[in-house]
Amino acid sequence: MGPLGMLRYSEEHVKAVAARQPQSPTAATIENGVQNRTWLCGPAEEFITYLKEVERRYPGLEHVMVSCPLGTPRKIMKENLARFAREVMPAFKGNAR
Repeated sequence: MGPLGMLRYSEEHVKAVAARQPQSPTAATIENGVQNRTWLCGPAEEFITYLKEVERRYPGLEHVMVSCPLGTPRKIMKENLARFAREVMPAFKGNAR
């Protein structure tokens, strides 16, 4: 589990989820997710840089969860995860126990 706030949900979003209410359509956009770093998009180097910073800030962290947004076609999901394994994971191989 990451520390509280790591996913950067807005207070509005948390209250809506807790109350089982729909969230604001303006809060739940791809642009907001990318801007507040809830979602990472971009080249492998950006993922590596971000994850190295997370690793530095939380030295006991041993695992991260990587997933694709709900509704992503299986073929694209497999391509994205294979690319992540090929281009990002090797930067962390020396850290494996």
